[in-house]
Amino acid sequence: RSGLETDDVALAHAIVTVPINPEFGSLNLAQAVILLAYEWSKGQALAQPPEVPLDPPAPHGELEGLIDHLTRDLDAAGYFFPPDRRTMTLRTLRTALTKTGWSHNDIRMMRGVITALGRKLRTPEPAADTKPAASKPAKPKLVCRSEENARGRIPKRVCKAQEDWNAQPGNMTDDLQTKSGSVGG
Repeated sequence: RSGLETDDVALAHAIVTVPINPEFGSLNLAQAVILLAYEWSKGQALAQPPEVPLDPPAPHGELEGLIDHLTRDLDAAGYFFPPDRRTMTLRTLRTALTKTGWSHNDIRMMRGVITALGRKLRTPEPAADTKPAASKPAKPKLVCRSEENARGRIPKRVCKAQEDWNAQPGNMTDDLQTKSGSVGG
């Protein structure tokens, strides 16, 4: 037995019969929808979508330059953590960036974004003995470390203000990295 139940057929507003190969007595829902959509479109004067000229894909060298640029700035930002996963993370990043068929303008835009982020990373922090401006509170010192997730698999990076870590016994270990930054941002 295949097809709809009698109660289901009773709910239909119309029934369509399609001549098919008797060895295959029914169509699945996807096949039926495609068949009806095709037949319906043949009877309609459907407007064709306008042709939009696409930018040609960027040369391979430009894409490689983008990936190198991004890798340098991600290295500087300490993104590749833990270090032993760097190769796999780079491979995933490369796959994501090479899938899209970037145009020359897409790459120029992304390089601008990365440059702006890199500038922010390279902006020197004021010297430690310099008092912060009265209008701006001093940024708390962030301390980052790796913690295993609930299943104990891939470590995640957790950053908290130094005083928050100090309040928890046994949390200061050799794998700590200290950064200046704002908490939660």
